[in-house]
Amino acid sequence: MDTETERAKERLRDLREHMPGENEGLYQFGAYLAERMGETITPGAFNLSFVSAIHSLRYGHDFPTESYSLLTQPQAFFTGLKSKLVSISKAAFSKEFSEEVQRTSERIKRVTE
Repeated sequence: MDTETERAKERLRDLREHMPGENEGLYQFGAYLAERMGETITPGAFNLSFVSAIHSLRYGHDFPTESYSLLTQPQAFFTGLKSKLVSISKAAFSKEFSEEVQRTSERIKRVTE
């Protein structure tokens, strides 16, 4: 596993420390996302992992063992979580990486809107 990915996974698991004052569900989502990430992550892969994780939880395609309460969150939680992509990437990754996550996200939005 590369150093950037390893550090990001650790920061996602400890999101409470890096994004204080957020909803408990966000912290659980960070830990869940860390477990789903591969050995090496790119900004595009992070975008995909993020959206895929929300979809899996929202529609019951995955059942996290550590974060069971994520499954009981209201639909509005998952809708709001999408807006946290850039904030979470800033908390977990380097400035350059999170800027590319944001650019990738903006390109995806332009194509899908």
